[in-house]
Amino acid sequence: AATGGGQYERTPTFDAALGPVDSVASPGPIQPALDGRASGGVVELSDSGRFEETPSIALDAGVRLEFRAANEHRPTLIVTAPIDISGGEDAEVTLNGLLIAGGPIRIVSGTGNGLRKLRLVHCTLVPGFSLGIDGTPGSPGEPSLLIEQAETPLEIEFDTSVVGPIRAPARIDPAGQAGAP
Repeated sequence: AATGGGQYERTPTFDAALGPVDSVASPGPIQPALDGRASGGVVELSDSGRFEETPSIALDAGVRLEFRAANEHRPTLIVTAPIDISGGEDAEVTLNGLLIAGGPIRIVSGTGNGLRKLRLVHCTLVPGFSLGIDGTPGSPGEPSLLIEQAETPLEIEFDTSVVGPIRAPARIDPAGQAGAP
């Protein structure tokens, strides 16, 4: 099925209104392109290669960034630490068509992180960071998505993606009572 990072038609899921598009071929590096798109746009991995890098995403306020695989490609991103994502007020990040192994995605906490939305479209965040030959996770129970941000409301959207455990802070209602995440 067309689920998770994969080499199938995904053009209709691309944000056609975003530009410019910065293209990166394997083995990278990816970080300079992401740094260059802090004001919004698209960073596209142009092939199905292997990228061994732990990038971070930090956006300006009110912008959108799509970090994606080129259509009909499935690059593998091998990380050694969390992929940190932050943004100014009302910033949005979309990850599309990526297979990420080795560590989680982390929405960092702290003053100034006003990230409003994270979308995972056709992505695989390898459960347990890696899988053994028998499919057993390398780090069972470790989160694929770690949400530290608690200062502002954050919307997370999943679309045809494979994701392991998610760790998020408890929500605090206006009366100061803890609620469900």
